[in-house]
Amino acid sequence: MNNQDRLAQRALTESAIVTLQLLGVAIAYYLAARLGLLIPYVGTHVSLVWLPTGIAIAAYLRWGGLMSASVFAAAFAVNVQIGGPVWMGLGIAVGNTLGPGLAVLMLRRSGFDPALTRRRDLGVYLVAVMAGMIVTASNGTLWLRLAELLPASMWGSAWMTWWVGDAVGALLGGIPLVAMSSSTVRATFGGRRGLGNAALLGVVLGCGVWSFSPWSSPALLFPLLSVPLFVTAVLALRAGVLAASLSVLLLSGAMAWGTAQGIGPFAGHDAHAGLLALWSYITAQACTSVLICGLAAERKDAQARLAISEQRLRLITNNVPALIAYLDREHRFVFANETYADWFGIRTDSLLGKTFGDCFGAAFYAARQPHMDAALRTGHRQTLEVVSDLGGRQRQLRSTYVPDLRSDGSVAGLYMLSMDISELKAVEAQLTRLARFDHLTGLANRMQFDDRLQEALARSRRTELAMALLYIDIDHFKTINDTQGHAAGDAVLTEFARRLKASVRATDTVARLGGDEFVVVIEQLHHDDEATLVARKIAALMQTPIALANGAMAVTASIGVGLLNGGAQASTAGEIMATADRALYDAKHAGRNTYRVRVCGELRDES
Repeated sequence: MNNQDRLAQRALTESAIVTLQLLGVAIAYYLAARLGLLIPYVGTHVSLVWLPTGIAIAAYLRWGGLMSASVFAAAFAVNVQIGGPVWMGLGIAVGNTLGPGLAVLMLRRSGFDPALTRRRDLGVYLVAVMAGMIVTASNGTLWLRLAELLPASMWGSAWMTWWVGDAVGALLGGIPLVAMSSSTVRATFGGRRGLGNAALLGVVLGCGVWSFSPWSSPALLFPLLSVPLFVTAVLALRAGVLAASLSVLLLSGAMAWGTAQGIGPFAGHDAHAGLLALWSYITAQACTSVLICGLAAERKDAQARLAISEQRLRLITNNVPALIAYLDREHRFVFANETYADWFGIRTDSLLGKTFGDCFGAAFYAARQPHMDAALRTGHRQTLEVVSDLGGRQRQLRSTYVPDLRSDGSVAGLYMLSMDISELKAVEAQLTRLARFDHLTGLANRMQFDDRLQEALARSRRTELAMALLYIDIDHFKTINDTQGHAAGDAVLTEFARRLKASVRATDTVARLGGDEFVVVIEQLHHDDEATLVARKIAALMQTPIALANGAMAVTASIGVGLLNGGAQASTAGEIMATADRALYDAKHAGRNTYRVRVCGELRDES
């Protein structure tokens, strides 16, 4: 078979399917109309329940506007058959075709989902049906008036009956047909649960048939009419809109048939009163099922949104490089992310329901318990930084405990977030070093020196022990840079700094202020000569030539010693710096490669 033959066969198959759809809609509409007109409420053309409206809406939604041909033909046939001129039948058929079409147009423009799984979709359906049925009621009663089959005095009640009957029919017949699909049928009646739903539908149908049969006993009428209401509610909550609407449809069909045959509690001497009671019962069933289905849909929608939110939250928390957990007031785990498994090698679900101490041991718990208790007691966030051994690795953790405050101020539990800040602390230390230490020599820079000098002065005042500040310049350093290059100059500075460090105690401060300017802070001096001894030691160490790439170079230094006697009043940083600077000037003036000492403005020349 070639492609052309295949296309022709496909077109023939599709044409046959469409024909069957048209025929099926016409037959269903006609039979439902005949059922509704078995118990007319106003004249012969107006029924309290008009199921064909629901059939038309479902057909338009499922198969499109082509189905309007079937609706029009069936509506025309029914109206002509029950009496009246042909032109009236044509006019009523037009309205019965256009009204459902208007409702479907509104549904499609509103983003309506035929599955009816959301409360919004049920509400949209009701609004669209009530709007569309204004067309059918207005059109139908107009043609009845023109045909003189409806007195003017009855026009208002006939219009309201027609409108309500079409709307109720759209609820009874339309909702199950609109919601019915292969997926919803499988979900509703598939498996063991589906068999239970089918059994409940059988109970509803059985109650309806028995209530409106010659074998029904008056004593059983109340339970037989009450049980379907309860079962329909159960179906609405258990299975959803398809099962609940089918339940109401089956019950309504049995009641309408029995009442038309003059059987049942609604087939009394007053036909209108009986029909009104039947309509009231059916409408109550339909509205109740719609309401319950709406509430159930809202609950399922909320559960679905909650599940999505929980999934999204878990996805986020499981991919955050931090420990995230929720603890109740007894410090039991309610939630924990997967990072616990990565860090501790513990399955996350094994933590749930256990206390923090049981999971991680008394020592690990003891450091954190006071902060947890404080957050629960005060309702304020608590933060803790501690170094812990996790999985054989030392980690510095920052743990934050956030109380779960409820509307009345009570604390239900704790949100716990623990982050590994080891790398952050290392970076902070590096940044601190870069900010406070000279990058070339590794000595303290001016910022670090200023702090150390203030601390040294404070200790000198407190202990009343002398201290000294040595201000040191490399002699003729500019000449070294100019003749040997900056690389050689850097090598000289680095070696000079190393020799300075070797000349003093580890507790003394050695700093580079910039260029070739160095300072040394010496504390806890019991005699003035201790400072001059250090100056001589530095000068001696500098006598050894410094090895450079181009050979060894002799380097000398000038040293100014600012001496602060123990308990002296002139003890500000500026004053001791000025004293050492003047002493350095003295050393340079004396020919360099020497040192000079000044004490509170006094000059001591020692070389």
